Amino acid sequence: MAAPTPLPKTGAPASAALAAAGIRSGSVRIRKTGWKVLYVIAGSVVIGSVNQLIAALHVVQPVSEILSLLLFFAFVLLGARSFRGAGEAIEPPRVWWRMTARPTAGFVIGTVGVIFVGFAAMVLVLQPNEHVVTNVVSGISYAVVAVVYIHSSIRPMRNPPAQIDEGLPKWKALKI
Repeated sequence: MAAPTPLPKTGAPASAALAAAGIRSGSVRIRKTGWKVLYVIAGSVVIGSVNQLIAALHVVQPVSEILSLLLFFAFVLLGARSFRGAGEAIEPPRVWWRMTARPTAGFVIGTVGVIFVGFAAMVLVLQPNEHVVTNVVSGISYAVVAVVYIHSSIRPMRNPPAQIDEGLPKWKALKI
């Protein structure tokens, strides 16, 4: 059996800078927390801006909701496919059901989705005649995200994935 062929090194300065930042070329992999936060903030700004543009163009209600929903799901899916946690393999894609590196993150994001479902339901009850379609679609989309993330956290607890030792520093107990 032959040894695997190593990947060629490009030697490009941009590739080295991206790799140092935790971003891999080819399939984008974001590993550092700061870049993940920037992704969420920038994505939220882009989604909000596109939604404002859709409203300014007076796109009819069902079409605007579908466009907004597709943009939201693309944002969530791209983040889930791109983010990687410490000890998680970088090169291979995640299995289809895995959304986070650790179950805790999935439970937190799922809980936030459930809270947003509650907000959408509360608005429907308190203001039943305003933006009904918007609130129903928002509630359903947040519910889907919550279920997917919570499922992603429950499933590996039954069969934990293998971890990769990257030589990361280990925490040591403080001696007092």
